[in-house]
Amino acid sequence: CIKKEVQGEEIKTVVETEKSVETENITDVEVVDKVELVDLLSNTLVGVADPALFIASNKSDLEELINATITKDFSEPDLEVSFAYQNPKWFLTVSDKKRNLTKSSDLSVYFNEGKLHVILLVLILSVVQLNGKTDPHKILVLDDVVTSLDAANRTFLINYIHEYFKSWQKIIMTHSSSFFNQMDYSFRTAWSENEQWKLFRVLEHDDESSIV
Repeated sequence: CIKKEVQGEEIKTVVETEKSVETENITDVEVVDKVELVDLLSNTLVGVADPALFIASNKSDLEELINATITKDFSEPDLEVSFAYQNPKWFLTVSDKKRNLTKSSDLSVYFNEGKLHVILLVLILSVVQLNGKTDPHKILVLDDVVTSLDAANRTFLINYIHEYFKSWQKIIMTHSSSFFNQMDYSFRTAWSENEQWKLFRVLEHDDESSIV
């Protein structure tokens, strides 16, 4: 399923022009016990030419943005992240203030998968936000990013995308019919953006596929 926002151009035209494209794929943000940030950013195609330099140059701003987003937009006030430099690599550190717990390894042992997944999504999308500040032509491609998110966090994610990526052209793909329908209602009905979105369903039957 593809949900596409069109800002006066067909997507073919957008791709053929030299516009920056920020893409994120769920297979590249699997929850692991230790998150090496340079590898994470390199694998998720966020458009950062030198991830190590980007992290070093934007560390404070990035940490502040991620933590503010986790608290305000995903209702996780007890969670906090920071970046630890262990020459020559950068690692994600996660803290739970309520449990007085701080970890940069064995993350899946101490934090549930849903919360870690939210942290990784917010981290990557925060990088996209900071990296795309000065680019007038911005395209965000999200490919099946909600597999590990519960209903509440899916709602938070839709609201977050709507709030902070208004000026971006967005392509959102999902295998989840419920998430597709939720996006459809939110963007086209609740926020009255029917003219800004085009919806496509990819159907498969007897080894054949069609787009409707």
